[in-house]
Amino acid sequence: MDIVITDHHSPDTVLPAADAVVNPKRKDDTSDLKMLAGVGVAFLTLVSINRELKNRNFFNDEAEQINLLNYTDFVALGTICDTMPLIGLNRAFVSTGLQIMNLRQNIGLKTLMDVASIKQPSVYSVGFALGPRLNAAGRLDSASPALNLLLTDNPLIARDLANQLHKMNQERIDIQNTIMLSATSLADDYCKNGKCSLFVCGDNWHGGVMGIIAGRLKDKYNLPTCVATKVDGIINGSGRSIPEVDLGKIIHDALSLGIISEGGGHAAAAGFTLNADKEKDFCEFLEKSVYEQLNGEKPRLETIVDAEIDASVADMRLVEKLSALAPFGQSNPEPTLVLRNAVLKYATTIGQGNHLRGVVKTSDGRQLSFVGFNLIGTKVGDFLLDDANVNTKMMLLGKLKENNYNGVVGAQFVLEDMAI
Repeated sequence: MDIVITDHHSPDTVLPAADAVVNPKRKDDTSDLKMLAGVGVAFLTLVSINRELKNRNFFNDEAEQINLLNYTDFVALGTICDTMPLIGLNRAFVSTGLQIMNLRQNIGLKTLMDVASIKQPSVYSVGFALGPRLNAAGRLDSASPALNLLLTDNPLIARDLANQLHKMNQERIDIQNTIMLSATSLADDYCKNGKCSLFVCGDNWHGGVMGIIAGRLKDKYNLPTCVATKVDGIINGSGRSIPEVDLGKIIHDALSLGIISEGGGHAAAAGFTLNADKEKDFCEFLEKSVYEQLNGEKPRLETIVDAEIDASVADMRLVEKLSALAPFGQSNPEPTLVLRNAVLKYATTIGQGNHLRGVVKTSDGRQLSFVGFNLIGTKVGDFLLDDANVNTKMMLLGKLKENNYNGVVGAQFVLEDMAI
C-alpha cells in the first residue's frame, strides 16, 4: 500500500516512513505556506493530484473531471475552526469557501445550517455555530455522526444526524459549564503566585472539553493555558496560547525531553499526554519555557481600538463599509470600535443566563441594540442589569455587526467592555 501523509503540525526531526509526507512545516519546504490548516494542505495535495491526472489524460471527457472549487466549503470550515490566520491563501480559501457554502450544495452542511438557524454563513457562524456542533460528536464519543453528516446525500438521514449533533452540542455545553466552575476555582488559586503560565488538572474531567476550557481560561487570565484530566494515572490535556507565546514549540520540546509521552500542535493550540508522576515536571517546564519566550515579562492584556466614533454613526451603512475588510479572523481581526454617547435604555439576560442583550439610545435619538456574551457575573453585566443605571451615558467597546432577526436586518453592537 502506498502511503501519503498530509499534516500542518510541526514534524519531528525524523519523518514517518511514508511514500510522501506533505507538510509546509518541513525544514526542506520552500512553499512559504506554514499558515495552512490541515484541510488546506490536504486540499492543495488534491489540486496537485488532479492536475497530474489531467496531464496524463486520466479523464475521458470533461464530464468526468472534478471541480475542486465545489469542495472549498470544507476548506473554509476547517480553516476557520482550526483558527488559522486569515492571510494569503487562507483568506482566499475562506472567502471562496463561504460563497460555496452559501449555495448549500452539501446536504449535510445545508441541514446543519438550518438546524443552527444560519441564513448566511460567515466566519463567526462557522466558528461558533457549525464548528461546535460538528466537534461535539468527537468530544463526547465518536466523530462518526459528524463525518456521516458531511458524506450523506439523503436529506432524511442528514436531518437525523444534524439533530443528533445539535443535542450532543448542548450536552457538551452542560458538561463544559460544570467543569468550568471547578477549573476557574483552581485557576484562581494557581494565579495567586504571579506565574506566566496556567495549568489546571482535574480527576476524571471529560477530555472532550479540555481545549474549550483552556481557551476560556486563556482569555480570562491572558496567560498560555493548559487544562487536563487525570484518569488512571495518565494526564491528557489541551492548551491554548496568547499571541506572544508559541505553545506548539513548548509541547514539541517537552516531548523531545521525555517530559510528556505524546504531544503536538501549533503556536496557538496544542495537545499532550503524560504520566501523572511527571505533572510537576511539566508545570515547571511550561512555566520556564513561557518565561523565556516572554523574556521574563508578564504578558499584558491590551485592546487595540481601531476607531472611536459617536454611537449615532453605528448603523447599517457603517456595517456595509466594514464588511469590505472581511473575512475576519486570526491575523485579520474584525475592527474594534469605541462608541461614545450611548445612553442605556435597558438590558436583560438571554440564553441560559450567561449572556445579555439590550438597547442604547444614540445622540440622534435612534436606538441601537447590543448583545454581550458571557458577561453575566462580571462588573459590566452587573452594571447593565441594574435598573438604577438606566439612562446612564456610556462608552461602549466592541464590534459592530449585521443582525438578522425574524427577517429584520439591522446593526447590532457586540459588547466587550464599557466605561462611564
